[in-house]
Amino acid sequence: MSLDEIEIDAPSIDTSEDNFDAQFSLAQASIEMEDIESARHALNEILASSDNDSEKQRAQDMLDRL
Repeated sequence: MSLDEIEIDAPSIDTSEDNFDAQFSLAQASIEMEDIESARHALNEILASSDNDSEKQRAQDMLDRL
């Protein structure tokens, strides 16, 4: 088998709504555990990646409350 025949399953970046829901859940769980830095990171990822204005507003609102 040559290197050309090997298939590599590289992780893809999921920017779907499910991923943003997971990011919001992660942020909320982090807040509940008082891990504010992780919450900020998750919310900033949403702000940087989402094209949805309501998701961005929700993330910004959560950041503002931290």
